[in-house]
Amino acid sequence: MREREHRNLFDEFKEKLIGIITSRLTVFTVIFCLFAGVLIYRCFELQIVHGQEYLEEFVLEIEKTRDIASTRGNIYDRNGNVLAYNELAYSVKIEDVFESGRLKNSRLNDTIYSLIQMIEKNGADPETGLGLVTDVCLKRKIRNYVETVKDGAEGFRIYVKDNVPLNRSDAEAFTELDVTEKTVKARKKDDPDLDKKLRDWMCLNFFDIRTFGAVMTTFTKNALNCGQVRGPVQLSFAQSVEPVVPQEVTITRVAITTEADAERKGTEMGRKYIVPYGLYRCEGYISANLARKTTGFSEEDLALLWESILNMFEHDHSAARGKMAVRELIVFKHDTELGCAPAYKLFESVTIRRKKPDESAPARSYQDYVVEVNESALPAGITCTRMG
Repeated sequence: MREREHRNLFDEFKEKLIGIITSRLTVFTVIFCLFAGVLIYRCFELQIVHGQEYLEEFVLEIEKTRDIASTRGNIYDRNGNVLAYNELAYSVKIEDVFESGRLKNSRLNDTIYSLIQMIEKNGADPETGLGLVTDVCLKRKIRNYVETVKDGAEGFRIYVKDNVPLNRSDAEAFTELDVTEKTVKARKKDDPDLDKKLRDWMCLNFFDIRTFGAVMTTFTKNALNCGQVRGPVQLSFAQSVEPVVPQEVTITRVAITTEADAERKGTEMGRKYIVPYGLYRCEGYISANLARKTTGFSEEDLALLWESILNMFEHDHSAARGKMAVRELIVFKHDTELGCAPAYKLFESVTIRRKKPDESAPARSYQDYVVEVNESALPAGITCTRMG
C-alpha cells in the first residue's frame, strides 16, 4: 500500500512539474529573467568595468582646453622708464601647395599680392598695423557732399560720379565748342588753342576737375593735348595715429535672394567689418599757382572745399561707420603764392599724443587724445587757422 501511495505522489508531482514547464507563464518568466540578466550584465560592464574609461572619453568630447595669452601690461623700471610693452601683431602663413613648373612663382606672387590687397582693403597697413583711408575715398566723400549741397548748380557739377560715363561729360565740351570726331583734326589745325579751350570749359563747369584735376582720355584719343589736368588740391592717404584692429562681425539676413535659395534655407549669412575706434590724420596740399594758371580754382571754391571736408561724413553714415567724422581741420595759409615754408615743416608742428601716456588700454574716443599746434615755431608769413 505504501509503495502504491508513493508512486501516486510521484506521478502527481511529475504531472504538475510537466504542467509548470509547459505553461506559457513559465516561458515568459524565463525569457524575462534572461533579458533582465543581460541588462544587469551590461549595466555592470558600463558602470563598473568600463565606467571610468567612458567618462573620460565623454569629457574629452565636450571639453576643450585652450591657453589664451593674456595682456601682460607694461613693465617699468624704478625710474618709470618702460622696459617692455605690448604690441599687437599677426603672423600669416601661406602653404606652398603649388605644382612645380614655370608658372609656380607667378601663382605664388599672385597669392601674396591678393593677401596684401585683402589686408589693406580692411583698413590696415600689413607692416605697421596702422589704419589707412585712401585719397580716392576722401575725394569721393567731398564730391558727394558738393553734389548734395549744390545739386547740379552751374559751375559745380561733378565729373567723376556713379552711373555717368566720363565720355558723356567729355562730349558736352565737344558740343559746346561745335567740334566732332570727324572735324577735330581740321579744327585743331585752324585753332592751336582748341585743347586749352576744351580744358577750360571742363574746369569751368566741373568742380572736381577744377579742384582735384582729371584724366580726360577722350580728348587725348582725339589728338588733343588736354587729356590730363593737374589739380591744385591733393590729398595724401589718411593714416591712423595708433595701430587699429579691424573686426569682422557676422550677421544673419532673413531675406533670401532667390526662389531656389528660399527652398533650401531660411536665412543668409553676411559680414561687416568695423574698427572699434581710430583717430586718422590726413595731410593735404593746395597750390595757389596751379589754381591761378591752370584750373581757375577760386576763393569761393576754397570755402566750399573747407565746408566739404568738415561735413563730408555727415551725409554718408552707415552701420559700420555711424560716428565717423572730421574732428578738426587745421589750415596753414601762406602770404605768397609759392609759399613761405616747406609743407613738411608745417605738418611737423602738429602733434597728436595720448592724454594719459601711461594708459595701456586702447583709445576709444577723441577725448583720449590731445592735438596741439606749435604756432610759436611757425615760419614767418604763415597763418594758422583751426576749424571744426
